[in-house]
Amino acid sequence: MRERVRPVAAVGSWDGERLVAAARDLGVDLDLKRAGVLLRLAELVLAGNAKVNLTAATDPDTFVVRHLLDSLTCLSAVSLGGEERMVDIGTGAGLPGLVLAVAVPGLRARLVDGTAKKVRFVEEAIAELGLTGVEAVWARAEDLGHEPAWREKFDLAVARAVARLDILGEYCLPLVKVGGRFLAMKGPAGPGEAALAAGALAELGGEVGGDKSLTVPGLPGERHLLVVDKVRATPGRYPRKVGIPEKRPLAGPLGEAKAGAKEGRD
Repeated sequence: MRERVRPVAAVGSWDGERLVAAARDLGVDLDLKRAGVLLRLAELVLAGNAKVNLTAATDPDTFVVRHLLDSLTCLSAVSLGGEERMVDIGTGAGLPGLVLAVAVPGLRARLVDGTAKKVRFVEEAIAELGLTGVEAVWARAEDLGHEPAWREKFDLAVARAVARLDILGEYCLPLVKVGGRFLAMKGPAGPGEAALAAGALAELGGEVGGDKSLTVPGLPGERHLLVVDKVRATPGRYPRKVGIPEKRPLAGPLGEAKAGAKEGRD
């Protein structure tokens, strides 16, 4: 992170010290400087909503809880040293990817979304926040999974509010190298999705290695951080063509489970 970025003293009722304390309560270490940069990110997203539909949270206090704190919980489930390659699939306004890139210096992050307007916003935010080694990419995960520069090249894939776990696995696991991890951010439906997706994840070379459950004060319901270990190479036929994973998920018909995919995350 370059020094020229302007940290923010407060957003709504949240200042840097309060954000540091709240992160600590979630098991995440954050210093005051980076807390100020995260509050600047909150400013950028809230202002960007005037041009692009980035988030339903337009109140500053709600945004900090629902998006900054919720994104930081990833660091309570996976340990990052700062040199890892991470890909955020369906990043939207840069969540959780930008939050993690600020919180973990040196993280080499690729933030992927299929909506060009959102990717342009993320590019602007990367420049404004002074982040290095971070890139926004306009693409579909189904295409990237077959690109040699992307396939099985990442230590960590993260996804938040995108799709059911078996569908997410087909988007993310082809990008993760053997020995790496895929982290899916879920609400109360997480354990049920994990059970439903076990066979599909095995087909893709993964297995659920952990389920970190926690609550974020101010957010309803329990949060689940599902950690999927990449234990073997993904067969070359995956991911299937754009749109097919959602239309014909490996775990079977969508049924009622799809409703839980975005619970509490938008």
